[in-house]
Amino acid sequence: MLAGGCLALAYLTRNDSLVVSLVMGAYALVHIVRRRRLAQNAGPLALGAGLLLVTVAGQWLWRRGYYHSNWPNTYTLRIQGVGLVFRVLDGLRFIRMFLVESIALLALAVGELLFGARRPKLLLAVLALTIVVYQIEIGGDFTRYWRFLCPAIPFLFILAITGVAAVEAGVARTSAFAACFLRRPMLGTASVRLYLLGVSMGLVLYTVDSRFLPEMTFHQAPDTMDENLDAIREALSLDEILAPQATLGVFAAGALSYYTGRRSIDFLGKTDPHIARLPPDTSGKVHVHECNPGRRTENHGTGRSWCVLQEPCLPLGSRRPHEVLEHHHVRRKGWRHG
Repeated sequence: MLAGGCLALAYLTRNDSLVVSLVMGAYALVHIVRRRRLAQNAGPLALGAGLLLVTVAGQWLWRRGYYHSNWPNTYTLRIQGVGLVFRVLDGLRFIRMFLVESIALLALAVGELLFGARRPKLLLAVLALTIVVYQIEIGGDFTRYWRFLCPAIPFLFILAITGVAAVEAGVARTSAFAACFLRRPMLGTASVRLYLLGVSMGLVLYTVDSRFLPEMTFHQAPDTMDENLDAIREALSLDEILAPQATLGVFAAGALSYYTGRRSIDFLGKTDPHIARLPPDTSGKVHVHECNPGRRTENHGTGRSWCVLQEPCLPLGSRRPHEVLEHHHVRRKGWRHG
């Protein structure tokens, strides 16, 4: 029952967690059947599965009623019309850096499976592998923050810690270990082993997270912070410039649409169902064309842009658009106001 509730919450957090839930459910069912305890565990198993199914069905009904769609736009945008081979090749290119950064953790986890195989450990490995394979199948991600892969890390860490602890237990029985670490321990033998385990896993954790340490220790701003600040400033400027009837066309349908309150069209289709269902362009080319009617702002350094699709009037008084933009500190080197 508790497991079913946790999996239901995971599904509400991210729908693709259902893939992991299916693997865990299959393992639980096989484990119960093998031990011939299906009759004793049928009730709790049915309650947990029922809770998850009710959650899935409830969100599907809500999506049908609100969005009039069976699938999220992100699924339609990323999967439908995009060939499996194209997605897998893109996913393999994406996953390569993750494997390099996690090589120490992966080596320890695989070693524990090879030298101390047990069914619960195999489950952890299969769960981590499922997450990695799923990431490859959907074509990777646009950012290398491993946001879809991070659920696999705890499973790998449990395997790695178990393996390091087993090695440490074996080494602790040798005379060389006693000569090096048990000369005059301040807190006893157990504290020495705990210290060595902590140092070993700390080094592994460092190899996994070294690229993110500047942000984790607040020595470096998060990757998209400047873009988010610019988007808010742009929205404030547009809200002052545009008439209430104006329509925005955006590539990032977040701050601009929210803070201006104007009707928006999402060019990438994550929120626009019509655009999400258009045939995908897999040529790899990006072209930003002039938007007519209306004004457009383009950043030649990043290619991020927005345009006003409909602009019946500009209630500016004596102020020109570029003056309003400068007032909100949006104007910067490389920007052009058209």
